[in-house]
Amino acid sequence: MQRKSFSDMQCPIARGLEHVGEWWSILILRDAFRRERYNDRPPRDRYVLTQCGKDFRPVMLAMLAYGNKHFPPDDRQVRIVNADTGQVVEPVLVDPATGRRVDGPGYQVVTTMLREAAA
Repeated sequence: MQRKSFSDMQCPIARGLEHVGEWWSILILRDAFRRERYNDRPPRDRYVLTQCGKDFRPVMLAMLAYGNKHFPPDDRQVRIVNADTGQVVEPVLVDPATGRRVDGPGYQVVTTMLREAAA
C-alpha cells in the first residue's frame, strides 16, 4: 500500500505527521531523547537531535500520558517525575500568559489567515 502524503493538507496535525513519518519514527525520537555516551575514548554519544526533533518532546510526553491512562502496561510504569523531588507529574499544555490549561474552558482551536495574524 502506498503511503498518502499529507504535505498539502490545511490541517497542521496532518502536516506534522507528514514530517514525523512512519509510526516507528516516533519510537526512534523517543530513544534519541535518552542520549548516552557509548564510548569514552574517543568520546562518542548516541543521538543528537535537531531543534525540530527537540521540539517534538512535549508531543511525546503527551503521548506517554495518554498511553499510561488508556493503555497501561502490565508489569511496569513509565512516568515523568520531578528530578528534584521525585514526585510524579502529568504533562499539561498551559497558556504561558495565564498559567491556565489550554484544554479547558475558555480556549478553542480557530483558523486564521497568515496575513491577519501578522497585522
